[in-house]
Amino acid sequence: MAGTEQWGEGSVFQKRYASFVNEGISEERYDQIHTAIQRNQLTGNPKFVDEVAGIIGRRLEQRGPGRPRKSSEAFEDRK
Repeated sequence: MAGTEQWGEGSVFQKRYASFVNEGISEERYDQIHTAIQRNQLTGNPKFVDEVAGIIGRRLEQRGPGRPRKSSEAFEDRK
């Protein structure tokens, strides 16, 4: 099959991929990935996150845990 030799056993791609996997990741990057998984969020640059959000029709920004605090104006209106 034409073109398959670039992906086969011992190919440049396979060697580069093995090198990439064997290098591992930094502790900081690990923490970023772990946090994203825990929050069911994406990792990546803002453009990537915005593109995925547009495709699935859901906001994907990283936010803190819990409900947003009420503004002081809303609280003043209730007095």
